[in-house]
Amino acid sequence: MHHDAAQELRARIGISGKITYASRSWQSLLGWHRADLAIGAFVERVHPDDVDGVVAAIHQVYRNGTGIHFTCRYAHRDGGYLVVAWQARPRRDIQYIDLRGRLLVSD
Repeated sequence: MHHDAAQELRARIGISGKITYASRSWQSLLGWHRADLAIGAFVERVHPDDVDGVVAAIHQVYRNGTGIHFTCRYAHRDGGYLVVAWQARPRRDIQYIDLRGRLLVSD
């Protein structure tokens, strides 16, 4: 299956949870400029009801050293939330996590 890179959110988070890289698609899909994302942690824009699950998923990646899939509501810059399905994979001996996300369309 071919994925359109422009429609995929890509990011890298460090052990602290801070976003250290974000693809340009964050601006077109969620309204966030990359400079906005470099401030604070990935979970700061996760819907409050989803934070515990996201933190648990990220900890599982670090603890087990294997990839995981999870879904959460992520903030759009306009104040709303969109549902994103994420794939998280450890990199460089678990020094950081690569994230790939795609928006899920609701009916």
